[in-house]
Amino acid sequence: KVMFVHDAAGELVFDRILIEQLGKPPEAVVSVVRESPILADATREDALAAGLDTVARVVTPGTDCLGLPLHFCSAELRDAYRAADLVIAKGQACLETLEGKDARIEGEEKDVFFLLRVKCALLARHLGTCVGDCVLEVA
Repeated sequence: KVMFVHDAAGELVFDRILIEQLGKPPEAVVSVVRESPILADATREDALAAGLDTVARVVTPGTDCLGLPLHFCSAELRDAYRAADLVIAKGQACLETLEGKDARIEGEEKDVFFLLRVKCALLARHLGTCVGDCVLEVA
């Protein structure tokens, strides 16, 4: 089971292609999008327009804030997170809210794979990269 946490609305078609390449049936994939946009974040409406509902079950976190702070998310989202064998989270805000101990629910640790572009010097130092780099990081 895969949980894919989306970031920008403009990337959803490419995200759908990546999900298709995983070769999982739609019932084995959960796509997480925002209930309402924060900055350029993807919403349910955007996900449906991009056809994500044909490759995954589309859910929202049940809270409107940047990233995915699990302790503020709905029971549905937390259950899907617990059930996931693989979590792919896009964007710096997801890294900031799901790294290390923040990726745990009730003490259960989970590896999260982050896809992001490094946008500030602080994060570049933290990851050992340069500002502007595209990064795949596991934490």
